[in-house]
Amino acid sequence: MRGRDAPPPASGRDADLPPGVIQGAKDGDEEAWRLLYDELHRPLLGYLKGKGAFDPENLLGEVFLRLAKSIGRFSGDFAQFRAYSYTIALNCVRDDARRRGARPDTVFMAPDELPGLGTGQSAESEALSELGLEAYRAEFAQLTPDQRQVLYLRVVADLSVEETARVVGKSKGSVKQLRRRALEQLRDSLGDTGVRR
Repeated sequence: MRGRDAPPPASGRDADLPPGVIQGAKDGDEEAWRLLYDELHRPLLGYLKGKGAFDPENLLGEVFLRLAKSIGRFSGDFAQFRAYSYTIALNCVRDDARRRGARPDTVFMAPDELPGLGTGQSAESEALSELGLEAYRAEFAQLTPDQRQVLYLRVVADLSVEETARVVGKSKGSVKQLRRRALEQLRDSLGDTGVRR
């Protein structure tokens, strides 16, 4: 836990994590790994489910195994590590789909099925939480895979635009455009009963 004299965390996202948790994990500190797991496992599991992983719980283990193997090469703060963990998760989904001869894609999940959805403070969270279950199912399926990917990373993972851009390998401008177009499409499709502006 953070001591009285410790500097404040770099962002609100790592407010509950002590400083040095990444370095502790690099040094093999079990408590540091427990803290990272506690912070990341629910949203990562939601992301894997949203990506249509065949066995998301098993794949989550693979994500953490890859994180443990590669953390020595990682450089950055916890916010960057979070984004890095989603890059690893996306690679695990793709590798698993390739092994099974399947095509990975984001599948429908109702908002209440998404671990780590948060309190609905972002525009994306508000938009998705206001959709009725059937409307959500039909309209979300109409989005492009890139649009669904961006909304899942922004909503389920609560990543920033910059972090999302790193995960999907696109520019921040492209991520903003994908998000904007996805929300506009949902608004247009649902009219007055759908998403609030």
